[in-house]
Amino acid sequence: QLSFILIGNTDDKNEKIKEIESWIKDIENQYYSLSNELGNIAITFSSGISFKNNRDLHPLTLLNESENNLNSAIQKGGNSVISN
Repeated sequence: QLSFILIGNTDDKNEKIKEIESWIKDIENQYYSLSNELGNIAITFSSGISFKNNRDLHPLTLLNESENNLNSAIQKGGNSVISN
């Protein structure tokens, strides 16, 4: 499972979410061959995103929000994007 925390500005919030969701929609490209003995694996993707949204926040608060969103995405299951 790939996991990411992303922090961004509100001006491109919807564009960024759509871009990230597009990474996980092409399921057929998420299978990778390890070896003839082990076979293939499928990679899932979880992303937690936090946007500042014109709030006056300490950077660690924004990072903590992203991490909480990431944990929620992981709990939800593979190929999940959670944002504020």
